[in-house]
This record gives sequence, structure tokens and C-alpha cells, in this order.
Amino acid sequence: MTAKQREARDRRIREAMTSLVGNENFRMFMESIRDARETTIRDAYSDAVVSNQRMSMAAAGAIRTYSDIIDSYDELASAPTPAPSAE
Repeated sequence: MTAKQREARDRRIREAMTSLVGNENFRMFMESIRDARETTIRDAYSDAVVSNQRMSMAAAGAIRTYSDIIDSYDELASAPTPAPSAE
């Protein structure tokens, strides 16, 4: 994936998440994503993954993807809420 493709993907993820940030069900979903990342990190150290280049690359890609999604969510969740317009 090129840097331009990664940037476009990240932008689409942020746009999709914007309206979901305050939703409790989505927060629970994001906790599941965090758990999946941690499980994948632990699995990446298994003998089966370490000894197989394809599995190692797949694990690294999954960890990177989980991390990108979590980082985007955390960034949106910590952003200040815009004040309502005075119209």
C-alpha cells in the first residue's frame, strides 16, 4: 500500500467514525478491536508465526491495521466537541 493509499484509507476511516464516537455500542466494538490487537501481538510471538515468513507478515499487517483504527478512534474521541452554532 502506498502512502497515498494509506492516507486515503485513514481519511475514510476517520470520516466513518466521526458520527459513531459517542455511541456506547461502538465504544464496546472498539474495545473488541483493542483486544484483537493484543491477541494478535501475543500470537505474533508464537513459534508457528515466528518460523513462517508469510504468517509473520500477516500478523504485522493485522497489528498495523488494528493500531491505525484505534489511533484514529482515540484521536476523534479526544478531540474537543465543537460548540453549537449561535444561529
